[in-house]
Amino acid sequence: MPIPRTTSQWVYDQSTGLELEERVPIPELEQGNCLLQIHAVSLNYGEIARMKGKYPQEGPQRRVAGGDGVATVIATGSGVTEFQAGDRVCPIWQQTYQTGPLTPEIENTALGLTIDGTLREYAVLAASGLVKAPTHLTHREAATLTCAAVTAWNGLFGLSDRRLKAGDWVLTQGTGAVSLAAVQFAVAAGAHVVVTTSTTEKAKLLKSLGVEHVLNYRENPSWGESAKALTPGGRGFHHIIELGGQRSLRESLQAVRFEGVVSLIGLMEELETIQNTPGITFPELFLRYATVRSLHVGSRQQFQEMVDFMEQHAIRPVVNEEEFKFEDCIQAYEKVWEGGHTGKIVVNVSSA
Repeated sequence: MPIPRTTSQWVYDQSTGLELEERVPIPELEQGNCLLQIHAVSLNYGEIARMKGKYPQEGPQRRVAGGDGVATVIATGSGVTEFQAGDRVCPIWQQTYQTGPLTPEIENTALGLTIDGTLREYAVLAASGLVKAPTHLTHREAATLTCAAVTAWNGLFGLSDRRLKAGDWVLTQGTGAVSLAAVQFAVAAGAHVVVTTSTTEKAKLLKSLGVEHVLNYRENPSWGESAKALTPGGRGFHHIIELGGQRSLRESLQAVRFEGVVSLIGLMEELETIQNTPGITFPELFLRYATVRSLHVGSRQQFQEMVDFMEQHAIRPVVNEEEFKFEDCIQAYEKVWEGGHTGKIVVNVSSA
């Protein structure tokens, strides 16, 4: 295809909100970079929460929105050997996060937050910030991996001495994208999986994915001890993917085993809820004798490991059935904000 010179893109500005810009010049293709045609982008709760001023972390002043996506390489700059035109790729979220621990410098290279994101027809990104997309996935499926799936992978496999293994017990919460990805990875790895949710319909979905036990947190708000009782000898869980926030963390601490891992994922509660919920006390943390870690997505190495695992086990992400066109991004974000949906909300950018 001819090399494009301009792109349409969705830009978030703190003063004007989300707006569509058209015929924006595409940056020159420099050494080590790839020119991408973006096919689909999935949306994240944190993005719209920042836009609405409801997230504990401040959003960007002005950036191209979006952090997830799948694209085809159109052209490569000098020095790029890992990719060639025609390759299908996904971006990593923190564009300089190659391997090892997260640093403030790495955190300052997040798509849609500190650098321009993926909600555009064409983009120029560093080859080192890309991975090849799983070959068995559709565009819409592959577009969901960058944030939610890598986060789930990091939560289960990110600590080298506590990596999930067959026979371990895993607890996760709800039917959001991170939780569903964690369920799929844990089941494929041979773990026993327990999930908390709120409805019979969602429980049926979780059971269809291989979940052994589902607990309704609305019927049993103090579910920590009930979940722990399901594990052999009532010892508790090796891994807990903590997605509920400050209120559910207390239950997660009740359910974790000695030397287990509680991975804190995201900030799904609004500021008012956090401010009005009693905090966890020092004894509650100390007397669990477990590791409580916060994490923010994951590295390129982890993304590549996850892709290999997904291809080996033919794992397909859960994608919401409703489709949104590129020009319908505002409505798509509102759908994310309203909640209640299952599977990732995906915006179709191009059909090529």
